[in-house]
Amino acid sequence: MAEISAAVTREPLAATPPAGKPPAPAPASPPPPAEAGAPPPAAPTPDEAAPRWLSAGESQVWRTFLNMKRVLERGLDRQLVSSSGLSDADYQLLVPLSEAPDQAMRARELCRNVDWERSRLSHQIRRMEQRGLLARHDCPTDARGTVIALTERGAEAIREAAPAHVEWVRDHFIDILTADELDALGSISARVLEAVLADAECDRDPEEDGAAGAKPGCDESGVEGPRA
Repeated sequence: MAEISAAVTREPLAATPPAGKPPAPAPASPPPPAEAGAPPPAAPTPDEAAPRWLSAGESQVWRTFLNMKRVLERGLDRQLVSSSGLSDADYQLLVPLSEAPDQAMRARELCRNVDWERSRLSHQIRRMEQRGLLARHDCPTDARGTVIALTERGAEAIREAAPAHVEWVRDHFIDILTADELDALGSISARVLEAVLADAECDRDPEEDGAAGAKPGCDESGVEGPRA
């Protein structure tokens, strides 16, 4: 009786293969059956697809461009400070204002022109006001608007700074390229800008844009302050 009990509670021993013959492999377990009505596995989304890494040549071009951009920006800033005492940020605001009718622009328009965030524009205008380069006025056509104007001192500052600045740009950029290279660079820059701005437009939230046609973050409430 004990032998019968043991036989039904123990796993039976595998049959011993004949001498000299290897044991047969165990059969593979079949895959579990799919659930009835289950959808097929989803295809990978673009975000889950393998990254399209840059080739060695592409990576070299991209890194050279980034390095050129950094070096040019540092060089421009050094040149301006050493020759005129202006910073690159000063110059970026002085140029469009000096070219505008009556040497004045709405704050919103100036913000779009230089593509800055409202807080940065406000801080820079305040610093330049304190140095007598810019002045703020009420907008004559919009009680909520602000006009940023070039002062006499600001106009004189850019007149004195511009000749040496443009000479530096010529020596380190324009004159070292051929006419064909400049044309190609212009076309390349326009194409890249178009692609980047199209992406930025898709990412915009219309509810955060404020007034129609305004660049996000460029309403004039952030540049209010003492006005001349």
